[in-house]
Amino acid sequence: ARTYEFVSPGVYTKSAPVWAEVADKAGKVKTSEGETAYKAGDYLVSNNQDGTDAYAIGAEKFRELYDVAED
Repeated sequence: ARTYEFVSPGVYTKSAPVWAEVADKAGKVKTSEGETAYKAGDYLVSNNQDGTDAYAIGAEKFRELYDVAED
């Protein structure tokens, strides 16, 4: 896909931006596959600036996988 860069066989890096915020309370986010539950402190991530194509990810995993974009 256009949003991934080849690193080595079977390894790719996502190169498209995502929008994320820390959840202040537990809840559920609607995903393309259904719903994902999250807890306070997890990240709500969207592949689109308008909040669509969203998912939740734990804070530790988010920090392992994502870098803050430079303006």
